[in-house]
Amino acid sequence: MKAQFVNPFLKAIQDILNQITGMSMEIKKTNLNQTSSVSKDVAILIGVTGQLEGQTMINLDEHFAMKIASNMMGGMPVTEFDDISKSAVAELGNMILGNAASILYNEGYKIDITPPTLLTRESAVTWDIKQPMLSTTLENNLGIIEMNLALIAK
Repeated sequence: MKAQFVNPFLKAIQDILNQITGMSMEIKKTNLNQTSSVSKDVAILIGVTGQLEGQTMINLDEHFAMKIASNMMGGMPVTEFDDISKSAVAELGNMILGNAASILYNEGYKIDITPPTLLTRESAVTWDIKQPMLSTTLENNLGIIEMNLALIAK
């Protein structure tokens, strides 16, 4: 997968998290793997179609997901990962991918995204990928997020 396709997704996750939650995330490492399961407590799965096709999955721990949901709701305490906090985190994924789609559009690539699907460890879902997945870890003092991309250019 070319950097020109990966960088918009990484820029989008950093920008949106900063704008919506006030959190800065530092890119720590990127690797190629074939793992296709939810590696953290929570995953936001969003499909990509158009000039790039495939899947994206954003993984994070439930505690960090609750902190993000709290920040998205103006600091309202979130003590359990309930329907409202799940909806907030799914919408965060939607905003990240929407922003990445806008960045790619401005670079001459048209993509569409599917509505987000929120998965938890209890979902026991595997991710059926047909191409290598690029996994990037982002961190701050509150938690870790994995941005996983399994995309091919059309």
